[in-house]
Amino acid sequence: MRKLFPLLFGILLIAQITLAQSQATTGNIEGRVVDPQGAAVPNVSVTATNQDNGLQKTSQTSDEGNFVLPLLPSGNYKVATTAGLIF
Repeated sequence: MRKLFPLLFGILLIAQITLAQSQATTGNIEGRVVDPQGAAVPNVSVTATNQDNGLQKTSQTSDEGNFVLPLLPSGNYKVATTAGLIF
């Protein structure tokens, strides 16, 4: 009986941890815009367009050329810049 209690407790603990996990329903697109020489390009507008439903989200690049498009629903996206570059 003394060995059964810790085993049962361990099984219940593992089951609770498994149930506590969740799936992410959103994600981020992060990147850096650079010129052909590899230098950062600041203040560029970057737009991600969901190919399934047309949802668009836009961000500006930082002084280091970095951008983040947060909390995007899962799907297929086309990413473009104001200069017309497509990734």
